[in-house]
Amino acid sequence: MSVTPRILVVEDDPSQARLLELWLGRAGYAPTVVDTGSAASDRLRDGGWALVLSDVDLPGSSGLDVLREAKRVTPTTPAVLMTAHGAASLASEAIARGVDSYLLKPLARGRLLDAVAQLLARPANAQTVLAIGWRTSDLAVACGATLGLHAERGDAVHLLVLGDSTVRTSPLHFPFAGRIHGDLDTPNAGAVYEVVSREVAQLGPSLVYLPTSSPGIEAVLHRASRLAARSAEVVYAYAPARETDEFRPQRFRPISDQLPGKLAWMAGLGFSDESCERARRHAIRWGSSLGVPCEVFELVRDVRP
Repeated sequence: MSVTPRILVVEDDPSQARLLELWLGRAGYAPTVVDTGSAASDRLRDGGWALVLSDVDLPGSSGLDVLREAKRVTPTTPAVLMTAHGAASLASEAIARGVDSYLLKPLARGRLLDAVAQLLARPANAQTVLAIGWRTSDLAVACGATLGLHAERGDAVHLLVLGDSTVRTSPLHFPFAGRIHGDLDTPNAGAVYEVVSREVAQLGPSLVYLPTSSPGIEAVLHRASRLAARSAEVVYAYAPARETDEFRPQRFRPISDQLPGKLAWMAGLGFSDESCERARRHAIRWGSSLGVPCEVFELVRDVRP
């Protein structure tokens, strides 16, 4: 018999607390609502919580302290912070304390339930992965098989497409957690930084894929995204659309099982048979030293302990 997931909700606003209890209860969860940090600490010691959801501003304490305590008691329990403050400094502090997701108020029912469902569906060792590109097609070509591998492992993979809103309904093929659109007209560094910062704060990714620093659009996206994603433990840069001597990969990811899915994704995005075959040949060439097709990446940052 399946067990109904128990969710601890820490919210001192009575109307907001009732709304959260209603939304979560109707979605099939078993919410327990408390209104102070001390009450939350008492309930955390009971154990058995599938997820902890806390407002940041609480009487006499901070929601960050509540979620830090939740992680101390059970490190694998997902922790979600709710706040009306969109400050990047608060998001960075929350992520540094191990918060898994960050929801801005006023809350939207759909986004809340999506975040809860995704966190509860993750294996205990799953990662949140954010892949950043100007177009969906850029991600499909450069790292589509690697992202598919993450999704198949149970990682929550989010695609952040900064431009090219015409691909909103294009197929994704792999079971990604979602596709986010920046709706930018031009790759302006300030606008890119703002959009990427917002999504990093919302998602709290531990792993980020971004364009390499090749001249042109990629260089703008790389610099702004790298700065905005500085809270992520691991950051990789994927191969440019056109090969350059400046791109020198250090990571070779075998993709034998995922390559057919990548090519199917590219075909669904409108790539010609010739383009798909070229991508297949590139993967084989990149992996020639290993004897298997590979996608390749430059390591930008790895601060894992």
